[in-house]
Amino acid sequence: MVRVRGEDVPFLLEQYAGKGRRVIGFTGEDLFLEAVLAGRVKETGIRKRIEWTDPAAAYGKPALCLLGPPGKKLSELNGKLTVYISAKYAKTAEKFLQTQEKPGKVFERVLVNGCVETGFAEGLADLVIDIVYTGKSMKQNGLEVYEVIQTSDFVVLGNQELPKPRMALKNVLKYSPPLEGRREKLRLDFNENIKGCSKRVLEALQNVTAEQVSAYPEYGAFKKKLANYLSREENEILLTNGSDEGIRIVMEAFLEEGDEILIPWPTYSLFEVYARVRGARIVKVPFGPDKSFPEEELLSGITERTKCVVLVNPNSPTGTQVPQGFIKKVLEKAPNTIVLVDEAYEAYLGKSMKNTINAYKNLVILQTFSKGFGLAGLRIGYVLANPFLIKLLEPVASPYSVSSLAIVAASAALEEPQWVSTYCAEVREGKKVLEAGLERMGIKRFPSQANFVLADFGNESRRICADLAERRILVREMKDPSLAGCLRITTGPTAEMKRLLSELEEIRNKKILLFDLDGTLVDVRNSYRKTIAATAEFFCGKTVSEEEIQALKERGGFNNDWDLTTELLKQKNAVIPREKIVKRFQEFYLNKFRENENWLLEPVILRELGKKFRLGIVTGRPKAEARYVLERFNVMNCFECLVCPEDIPEGNGKPDPAGIRMALKQMNGSEGIYVGDSLDDQEAAQNAGIQFLGVMPSGSESGTLRAQMEQNGTIRILNNINEIRQWVSA
Repeated sequence: MVRVRGEDVPFLLEQYAGKGRRVIGFTGEDLFLEAVLAGRVKETGIRKRIEWTDPAAAYGKPALCLLGPPGKKLSELNGKLTVYISAKYAKTAEKFLQTQEKPGKVFERVLVNGCVETGFAEGLADLVIDIVYTGKSMKQNGLEVYEVIQTSDFVVLGNQELPKPRMALKNVLKYSPPLEGRREKLRLDFNENIKGCSKRVLEALQNVTAEQVSAYPEYGAFKKKLANYLSREENEILLTNGSDEGIRIVMEAFLEEGDEILIPWPTYSLFEVYARVRGARIVKVPFGPDKSFPEEELLSGITERTKCVVLVNPNSPTGTQVPQGFIKKVLEKAPNTIVLVDEAYEAYLGKSMKNTINAYKNLVILQTFSKGFGLAGLRIGYVLANPFLIKLLEPVASPYSVSSLAIVAASAALEEPQWVSTYCAEVREGKKVLEAGLERMGIKRFPSQANFVLADFGNESRRICADLAERRILVREMKDPSLAGCLRITTGPTAEMKRLLSELEEIRNKKILLFDLDGTLVDVRNSYRKTIAATAEFFCGKTVSEEEIQALKERGGFNNDWDLTTELLKQKNAVIPREKIVKRFQEFYLNKFRENENWLLEPVILRELGKKFRLGIVTGRPKAEARYVLERFNVMNCFECLVCPEDIPEGNGKPDPAGIRMALKQMNGSEGIYVGDSLDDQEAAQNAGIQFLGVMPSGSESGTLRAQMEQNGTIRILNNINEIRQWVSA
């Protein structure tokens, strides 16, 4: 049995479950749900719920509530409202507040560890989100409940005994596109038609009858209209729920377990997903370093074992065109192999293999209404192939997978084909503007024949993606290792591309702001400082004071706490092997003192800094411990860069500038500001050739340290890290 805090139970269960251990835990439902929202829990789940009943509790059990001044309602409070939130419930509170925000009402979120209600009593908050139990603390601070966000029972958590899926599914990675919260933003992340569909489509949908909704869909008239539009026959078309269903149908119809499929890579990941579901053997043929199509490699990769070849033309995410002459070579070399050609972006390429489907018995084409026609939300696509292949595919397809509304919309879209041609022309002009802008900024891009551009931003990619999202512009960060540092940007009309470029230039010109961690962003008086004292006292048997530790810190050269502990012991005539000191130090810190740390920089100020600067951390704390504290306080994603002792040559810790120089290199910058609380921090910044902003260590009023910092040259000395807001505003 392990005794831990309630909020740590879901996290620890997740860790043990990930190692194949069978575990159970007991905690509050509120803490479990918060862990789920924070993305810390995946495999563990609720095995049993035990009702929490307590007559002394205001609601019979703990209740997370929105609290405010008595005698008012939330609807009466408008403008910018500061909300103090118990940090234990950050994600739950955020989910609730998002439902309440509307024009005229904005919430400034401040996460607080400790007594949240006191912030209201001291006039620091307009509203409070915290747990109400008896309500005594609430009443003492002049608050009343506006709304109960959620109540909590006890829950038993643990590994669930679930039916086992087919062995092939063990290697299937779920395709999880970020499709939430995209409305009313500039959507340049999914290659949609960003102008939307035509007015004729909207008018047709507005006139949908009750019978069209209540009756199963009919496809005959629409298939005839679509066949005329494509200049094909009706028996050469199979309607699908977007081209995604087309991929699944082809894989299910033609792939047996163990069959080989060739996929040029990187490409649309659902080809791999559905092939793995079938248990196929996937052979990936990599694109060239310049993202050119690997023609020779693919042709030579086709063998007697190859059951299917995938060709996406133009390819996503690279934008690469596959020459039609080469597609014919593949069809002819492998006449008994299904050649699946995805033409989702055919409207922008202006070329299709559709007129050759009867010349090749093994050609299957996918097309969609999602891209050019702007019907992505209605999910309608189709397969084109010779009638014999269509007959083989039909039994695998669902009979009603395309909805009546999708048929109505697509039918209307076909009556206004100029909508697509006009939009494609606008996209081509917009792409020229985007490509010229990227070239002007020195950003490498790859040739694209689709409605997007793949651009290499290097180490800046994640920050730029996040910063653009803050400005309500969405682009797609590439996850495949072969595309590290790349963003895929949907192209649209010129006005939208100019807006994107303007924001990009502003983001890339932001200054770099680097932070020390311990004593600057995290209060370590009750963690590392106590660990130093406990370790030294363990070996020498003598009391170690805070003043002794601070004196060594101020002397400089002891940025590493292991080194500082070693020096303390020497001063007390105890010479202990360093490895023993490190081992005992880590035992004390991890098992006794680690959870005593507090985050110092207010979240709202951190967000403000992130809008004005590129943020990074250079610390003497080991990487695992640095990541732990940043994840614990939900700030990991606020920093573009984290440099720890493991990242630099041994012996090159502060005051050596190696860590700061590495951070600047990773962030593709040469100028910046380093924020720290020691002379070692100051010297490291100066040795790196950047400015230093001093901050007094949490809980320290050392006049000596302040005087030395001033003498050595600093922009300013902050009494505490939250004064950085005034410095930025000055």
